[in-house]
Amino acid sequence: MSSVAQRARLSRQALHNHYSSVGDLATDAWISRLLGDRLRLDEEAANLTEALTEAVREHGIEPLLTAGRSDREFFDKLRAIPRGERLVEALAAAITTWLTESDDKPARSEIALTGDARIFTVGGMVALVSTWQMADAPPTTAQQVATLRAFAAAATSTTAG
Repeated sequence: MSSVAQRARLSRQALHNHYSSVGDLATDAWISRLLGDRLRLDEEAANLTEALTEAVREHGIEPLLTAGRSDREFFDKLRAIPRGERLVEALAAAITTWLTESDDKPARSEIALTGDARIFTVGGMVALVSTWQMADAPPTTAQQVATLRAFAAAATSTTAG
């Protein structure tokens, strides 16, 4: 945190006022790299997790999967940071948005996951995405999306029945 504050020409206290841990700071850096050109530098971008979910709402999950894979080395370092829960929270928020709100949501018109079913499904999807990010030979983005859709549909049909 001290190195980042020094490079940003901020006091350490200013950085700590905004970020409770280096994991939170690194997660915001990763999200801003994922969003790239789609990041609007206005008040809406103040919360980068919200900016990520908005991008998923507008563009679907494929750009997130593709951009995340191209930033594999950074993702690997981010996963190694202690107290990096915000990474999982950001991925879960993006996947939940994709499942329920995006124009590119899974084939089933209604994804009605609640409670434990939602936690299980989103948790499983976060684990899949994390595994693909780190795989030496991951499935194509289209295959990843198809797998996530099948996973969501299977969970929905199981909980509906």
